[in-house]
Amino acid sequence: MTTHPDIQRLIGPLLEQDDELFAFEDYLAIRPVRHVLMALRLVRGGSKGEILAEMCPALLPQLEPGQRPLVPEPQFFWPYDRVWNLGEAEYPHNRQMKLKYHLIPEMKQYNRIVMFEAIARQYLAGQSIEYAECHTILDMTQGRFSFAVNGLATDPGGRICEFANAHSPGLGDRLREQGDDLPIGDKRALIAMLHERERNAVHALKLEKHWEPSPFPAEDKGLV
Repeated sequence: MTTHPDIQRLIGPLLEQDDELFAFEDYLAIRPVRHVLMALRLVRGGSKGEILAEMCPALLPQLEPGQRPLVPEPQFFWPYDRVWNLGEAEYPHNRQMKLKYHLIPEMKQYNRIVMFEAIARQYLAGQSIEYAECHTILDMTQGRFSFAVNGLATDPGGRICEFANAHSPGLGDRLREQGDDLPIGDKRALIAMLHERERNAVHALKLEKHWEPSPFPAEDKGLV
């Protein structure tokens, strides 16, 4: 966690009181970590020692190795304004109350939603490559491989196909061509690829002790 004493004093009591919270680098996050990392970045800003809190949940199978959970949108999704001013240094109690009774409960609420992709779909917008990747990944986790192809159509770089081809030769090309008609073995290979990407992201962020490996919805529903 950041070494700034103001932030340490702010989060220290919260970490002691709530075992669902953990800190890493500049982030306060919720455990268990599953497919989405619910993280809150805390930084000092302004001339009066304000602390700013920025929500930045990350879809783990989309993160590249070494990529931190704070990059330009649309890697993340959140239904409210992404940045809050927690207040000035002379009002430490107010800061803690905002975190404890507003931001942290919101993070926990979304961390407990099994159908995590519903959050992303509601608040993602636009047609950038990153949005298309996110939608493609979310469709695959649901077993909707033909819908995933729609995302590939707006991804001129074909990064998801590249990932899939690297995982298993020709896998991404077959996804683009066949969608839901993919053989069950190919569907399972795509799901395995997403699990591998999630594991790699967790390892790169050193979150293993907070991570709870979980099946994707397609696996829970017996679709793969």
